[in-house]
Amino acid sequence: MDAPCQIILACDVTDASHDTQQAEPVAQATLATLAQAGMERPKDESGKAPAIPATLDNGDYSEAAAQALAD
Repeated sequence: MDAPCQIILACDVTDASHDTQQAEPVAQATLATLAQAGMERPKDESGKAPAIPATLDNGDYSEAAAQALAD
């Protein structure tokens, strides 16, 4: 992650009145973009890839969306 630059890796446009259904597909698109670019996710000392930070506002947040991103 490039915190100072906050590079956008995926986006989507929808006419949905709220975005609670969009968090997981955009997260999957982010992983696909990284894979397409040949970039492996960093791994911690145990060899596990840490979660990619996501910011969900009131329109994006739902318990299901948060769980999908955690998985």
